This record gives sequence, C-alpha cells and structure tokens, in this order.
Amino acid sequence: MGQDSSLTSNDYMALAGVILVIFALLMLVGNFGNLFKPVSPETVMINNLYRFIYISGSAVGAIFLGALIFLSIRFREKKQG
Repeated sequence: MGQDSSLTSNDYMALAGVILVIFALLMLVGNFGNLFKPVSPETVMINNLYRFIYISGSAVGAIFLGALIFLSIRFREKKQG
C-alpha cells in the first residue's frame, strides 16, 4: 500500500545489468556453447547447432531469471513501522 509501482530509468538499467550478469555467467559455465572439439564435418554441424541453441536458450533464461530476481527485490513487501 502506498508503494510506487512505476519503474524509473535507474530501475531499467539495473534490470539490464542483472540480465547481462546472468547471461555472462551462463556463457562462462557452459563454455560459450562449445560442447566438444569437433573432428568431422557432421560433428561441426552438430556443434554449431548446439551452440546456437545454447546461446538462444541462455538469452531467454537470462531474461526470465533476471526479471524474476529484479522484480522480486524491487517490489518486495516492506514491513510497516
């Protein structure tokens, strides 16, 4: 009650920062989508597809997790008094 629910430009910058940090962590943990060292043309194609899926999924996951964390902190219920 009485909590301002509008987001400022600083809030948007913080949200973008949280998303970028989570995305960077996912990239580091997953070795930037490099699953193995490809040795044949087929494994090169599989690795490229895996890398695309990993990076795309990491981007979507980072947006979701970043928004979840940011909104949980920004709009948490504060104790009265």
